[in-house]
Amino acid sequence: MTQYSEKQIQEGVVKRKTEIYLFIYKAYYPPIEKLILHKKGSIQQAEDIFQDGLMIAYRKLLTKELNLSCKFSTFLYSICKRLWIQERRKWFIQQEKLKERPLMVQDSGHREHAIDQKTLQDLIYKHLDSMSPECQKVIRMSLNDCTSEEIRKALDFKTVDHAIDRKYRCKKGLINRILSDPLFKRLKDEIR
Repeated sequence: MTQYSEKQIQEGVVKRKTEIYLFIYKAYYPPIEKLILHKKGSIQQAEDIFQDGLMIAYRKLLTKELNLSCKFSTFLYSICKRLWIQERRKWFIQQEKLKERPLMVQDSGHREHAIDQKTLQDLIYKHLDSMSPECQKVIRMSLNDCTSEEIRKALDFKTVDHAIDRKYRCKKGLINRILSDPLFKRLKDEIR
């Protein structure tokens, strides 16, 4: 692999030289991927973080306000590490919000056919709590409007399709449990 001086790298980034960017990817991406995979991230997240970090470095070098006192590789690594910390912080905040925000049963607006909402909510929680921890998390995230990609990341599924399949199976399992519960059958009979 061709080696470049720090000056050549910085100038190549600003001038968008293909050979410099190829060098940067080959030489500087692997440690960033290793960091993110070690901290429970995915390869896709590592690639995204690296891209974002490279764009930030490009913008900083373009303004010419930056005089690097370290190697470009160190500078890029520190940007990517900071971006990953921010990404994880957002994820943890989202998880805390999911814990704080209870599962809500929305009122249908039909008072004459309204089921006792508290009883129905208790019934849902009873069956939800009896499911596997993974299914509980999938359903709670789904009901709180999390995307399949967010569910995939949170539960470390390999693909979005796997997350979609688990969401379907978990919801189906919960619905079947509720429908077969004698309390639900009684509530259903009451509104007829």
